[in-house]
Amino acid sequence: MRRRGLVDEGREADRFLADLLGGRRQAAGAAFDVDWEEYDELVEVCGFFGPNDVQRTEQEVRAAVVAQANAEWNAWHPGGTLRREADDTMFGRLIGYYLAANSDILPDTLTAMQATALGPIDYGPLLTATTSTRAAERRKVRKLLLAGAPGAAASGLPGRVDDEIDHAGQAHDDSGDYSAWSGAFVVRCVRGAQIAQGLEAVIAPGRTHVGRDELLLATLKHAVYTVEARQRRPQRTPRRRGTYHAFEPTERKPLVGDIIVQDRDASREAAVATLATVAEGLKTHGDIVVEVQPRFVVTVGGNLGGSVRRRRYPLDARGFLVVNSLQLYTQEDDAGVLPNVPMTTRQALAGTTTRRVFALLSPIEECAAVPGQPYQGGILT
Repeated sequence: MRRRGLVDEGREADRFLADLLGGRRQAAGAAFDVDWEEYDELVEVCGFFGPNDVQRTEQEVRAAVVAQANAEWNAWHPGGTLRREADDTMFGRLIGYYLAANSDILPDTLTAMQATALGPIDYGPLLTATTSTRAAERRKVRKLLLAGAPGAAASGLPGRVDDEIDHAGQAHDDSGDYSAWSGAFVVRCVRGAQIAQGLEAVIAPGRTHVGRDELLLATLKHAVYTVEARQRRPQRTPRRRGTYHAFEPTERKPLVGDIIVQDRDASREAAVATLATVAEGLKTHGDIVVEVQPRFVVTVGGNLGGSVRRRRYPLDARGFLVVNSLQLYTQEDDAGVLPNVPMTTRQALAGTTTRRVFALLSPIEECAAVPGQPYQGGILT
């Protein structure tokens, strides 16, 4: 770009840039100290962008995901006592997970129902209902969840809520096609972070849903959001940013807020999925990284032994995930003990072998040129 001496316009753009980011010049580093009379390229601001001029840094997004995962872990381990999916007191939390995995439910409606689900609702009559009384008991719970929630009169919403109550019931009973809730758990944590950070919201007028499925595709299946994250990372321009991208474990060192995905289907090493071959129907599992140490990471995941538990995945000397049929990851036991790594096996393809890990999902920021800058004889808008 040729240099121009548009002093007044440069000063105006400088003020605009400071206002845009609330005066936080450190967020964009040296870009904020640009001499508008002597510049070579456009100033860009990088991060995650939402409605109402919301901008979050990568660190803020990662920290928000970790906070959600840790809060859920704490809820399943009150006072150091493990709670399980069959515990009636955890049913409202299971409902909240399944509701979050349905992106047709708007964020303010979702958060209101999730809060109500954790309140003083007696789920006993629903959980003990017979086939003939279940519909009536489900309807009572649905009415309580929707009472006072924004957008409660939205078309089709009662049916969606009924479906998710039923799915949570299967998780509670550990029976049925929707009994596995680990995918809903991951989506709940990521979507919860997205909403809390203002990256997903309802905008008036018209209750427009902004940011839907932006960070991570809302789904009950890890394989489905992994395939989508793979597709969001094509090696061409433009590629989609401001979202999770899927990487091979050897491509990227894990950071907090990342998601480790493994193949739970394969019975022999040669059949373990790769990022290139994973299909949406594959049986998989995902865990959220909440801590990174020099030789291991700690994760939190759902539907592990009927609860939410931590795991420890080993790292190699370079800081990448170990993917080796003889090396195991470890899982927290009922007493809350999380064994150390390394731990080894001689089994061909053990259930807890790191060889099953085939993908690492990581949030990738987008960068946008700041409006108001002199550009090609005019002002960038």
